[in-house]
Amino acid sequence: MASDRSSDSTGMTDSGEELDDGVVVVHPDDVSNYNPEQILPLQPAVVEKIRVWLGPTDYNVAGGEYRRHLASHVVGTGTWLTATPTYQQWLHSAEHGLLWIKGIPGSGKSVMAATLADELARANPGSPPEALLRDWTHQLLQYSPPLQKKLAAQMEIERSRSIDSLSIDDMWNDLRMAFANLPGKVFCIADALDEMDSGHDTFLQALGALGQWRPQTVKVLITSRPVPTVELPLRTIPCLQLRLDEQHVDADIATYVNFTLAKSEIPKAHWPIIRDAVPGRANGLFLYAKLAMDAFLEPGADVDAVLSALPQDLNELYTGLLEEHARRSAVPPAIQHLILESITHAMRPLRLLELAEMIRVCAPDRVQRDIKATKDIIRSACGPLLQILVDETVSVVHHSFTEYLRGSTRQAGDPGYPILDQESTHANLALVCLSYLKSGSLLDGIDADGSCDSGDDASEIGDSGGHEPGPPLEHRYDPRSVGLPPRNLRYNKRIAWPFSVTPYENGPTPIWWAARDGSLNCIRALLSAGANPNIRISHNGETPLFEATMKRHHEAISILLEAGADPHVSLHGDNDRTPLIFACECGHLESVEVFLKFVEDIDKIQRGVIGAARCGRANVVRRLLEHPGVDVNKKAAGETPLLPPAEADRRIR
Repeated sequence: MASDRSSDSTGMTDSGEELDDGVVVVHPDDVSNYNPEQILPLQPAVVEKIRVWLGPTDYNVAGGEYRRHLASHVVGTGTWLTATPTYQQWLHSAEHGLLWIKGIPGSGKSVMAATLADELARANPGSPPEALLRDWTHQLLQYSPPLQKKLAAQMEIERSRSIDSLSIDDMWNDLRMAFANLPGKVFCIADALDEMDSGHDTFLQALGALGQWRPQTVKVLITSRPVPTVELPLRTIPCLQLRLDEQHVDADIATYVNFTLAKSEIPKAHWPIIRDAVPGRANGLFLYAKLAMDAFLEPGADVDAVLSALPQDLNELYTGLLEEHARRSAVPPAIQHLILESITHAMRPLRLLELAEMIRVCAPDRVQRDIKATKDIIRSACGPLLQILVDETVSVVHHSFTEYLRGSTRQAGDPGYPILDQESTHANLALVCLSYLKSGSLLDGIDADGSCDSGDDASEIGDSGGHEPGPPLEHRYDPRSVGLPPRNLRYNKRIAWPFSVTPYENGPTPIWWAARDGSLNCIRALLSAGANPNIRISHNGETPLFEATMKRHHEAISILLEAGADPHVSLHGDNDRTPLIFACECGHLESVEVFLKFVEDIDKIQRGVIGAARCGRANVVRRLLEHPGVDVNKKAAGETPLLPPAEADRRIR
């Protein structure tokens, strides 16, 4: 930390400067403004390790969503919002810490949030679903020595474990501790809460509670559509609200249209009619205005033709753009359809190279192309409705486009692009994946037993691209009814990387992956088929039960224990790291409750008390001490529950 104190006659350097002998001199003033306990900052190398361990998103990367939304802001728009009494009350009052900005899809909420974040950061220099908490923690780290100390201790306890093993409750507590020790105000901005997966009511309530915690210094701003998935969890939490109403947004759209026209080569004679048409039809949708203006700015665009073709709403706009760019780029309908299925239904964002390789190999239109030509098709297939981000992932231009494709904003049979219903889309993508595996892209001709596979059964997968009739749609999700001979799923060393082991013996097995994801029906099906619940992974000795415990899937833990999974199996080289001990150390009370039903050895439970105490899990310690036979003063492995916390505190100091 910087200091105003200069060198004195004793040879001390400015605060924080390293002397020749490696000693770093830090004066009390260097830390007193940041934490009352005057905890010293950790070395930069340690802080950097914590940053890597946190695994934040690329929230501030050039070309990322935040920077892209910020660059979309036009000077003069949005000033009405910051001038409202509601915004000023949130910003300056000591009673209100939560502001909720609502708006319909495409009304400019994300651009507004990015702009406000930038303005607040400039006005307050030095202030900075799990990924959100990690990003906030990552930004706070350099300002809070207490947070550095706390995370360093947690990182030491977790050892080689990822940040996923840290509970959401722990992250909330860490953030509050850091906020409490910071000077001045802290601004926390969370955009597009309505785009989170369902089932995060507890997270939303905790976010709302943060806005009530210390409203004079901790300011929380959230944006979302007015939808029940967000409004119901927050209905009992007092907050200030602002709505991006059509009147104000239309005025901003008019400013945007004038700004765009002034920079364009469109003849001025056409400006008045464009000024009237675009804001008039946008109906408070900034996204509509942007896409409409993009049409006017196309090279060689006929202004009169564009005006006559301006759609009435976003759905009609999406339909027209898909048809236009399919025609303009001559992309085969099967490829455009597969692109849209993949982008909207993949479990993670696909990179351009991944998508191109899949299309090149599967060739849904039966035309062979090289990778470059396939990439070019993807870039042009949907025009401005798809964008390639800085990390080369392919993304939709707006969440409302995904809803349009999935049918959330229209009914089956309505005019427009065919709805990508979940069942048929997943079935088609599954067949495409099998076709890709069948193609030889991942196969080196070696079976699991080392023999060559002649591929006699390959035809049973179906034609390349999945065009041949497959199983009935209602059976496509059941792996037992696909009818694939085992020899089709041939093994090669690259699939098993980095373990280089025989599959299903020492490497990750299907039941391990099912336990990792908490897929209860899949776990039951695999166990019924004879899967071993105690099978280990070679490199560290983990079992499916261990993985389910690390991911906090208490229902999966129960199923595995009922099937005979060993709660006391340890990691290779670490006899103290068992699933039971790990559940206690993580503080996941629901998992601990499940283990207590299956563990009879009191000494094992006593060790769990030690582990929970070591990690400060008061709720777990309290519950374990209620278990018959557990003694707060009894030693386990030479320790009592009081010893580990004392040693951990001494080690950190």
